[in-house]
Amino acid sequence: MQRPFFLLANRLIPADTLNRANMEISAFFVAWLYCLVHAIFRPAKNAWFEQTLVAVVSFISLAVVGICMPFERIKGAVGTADITYLSFFLGFVLCGAVFSALAYWLRVRLSASSLSGATCNQDNLETKKE
Repeated sequence: MQRPFFLLANRLIPADTLNRANMEISAFFVAWLYCLVHAIFRPAKNAWFEQTLVAVVSFISLAVVGICMPFERIKGAVGTADITYLSFFLGFVLCGAVFSALAYWLRVRLSASSLSGATCNQDNLETKKE
């Protein structure tokens, strides 16, 4: 999940910024630290789902930023059929879609486990009453 943050930093930090490379690397490690702290303080089931959602947003935002920021570049890539450049956008969208499907699957699984847990707890209460 940290890689999209590195790539977003690469696209959003102006090219003439002093210490630009260090800022990109710092963005990577800040995202890594965020993931670690988040995973420590959240229940494991919820952390997986939430971090997957962050991956969805970051990959989709990579595609959006790539299209919006240097629009002349994307127009030129489409005009010249620059497959290498365009494949990055397709890859970002596909990664976003895969992570979105994973997030949906995790949400369904979390809902099912919470419902089965509630049913088990209700069955246990009924057994204790008898």
